[in-house]
Amino acid sequence: MRKIVFAATLAASLAACGTTGGGGGNPIINLLPKQIQDGVLAACNVVLATGMASQIAAVMTGGDTLGGVVEVLCRSFTAPVSARAKAAAGGPGAVRTEFRGVVVTGRKL
Repeated sequence: MRKIVFAATLAASLAACGTTGGGGGNPIINLLPKQIQDGVLAACNVVLATGMASQIAAVMTGGDTLGGVVEVLCRSFTAPVSARAKAAAGGPGAVRTEFRGVVVTGRKL
């Protein structure tokens, strides 16, 4: 009898866990792609291509800071490149770099 009561109590508490919250994830993490996009735009006048900020956020580690990631990206975007590399990136104004295995593209304003 004790096992049945315990099992019923456990099942009820687990069911409640599945139905509370439901806010679509951590709101702080959900803001990170927008913060990356805004930071890159403000710091180096580059608009990242659609979905790039989310991909960057996905490969960030616990030791990364928003400012540090933006700095690395801006340094890469403003580094001198050859005409051949500019053409490969997508022509005038297009920028392309890599961040932890993610190819990051965008356009300078």
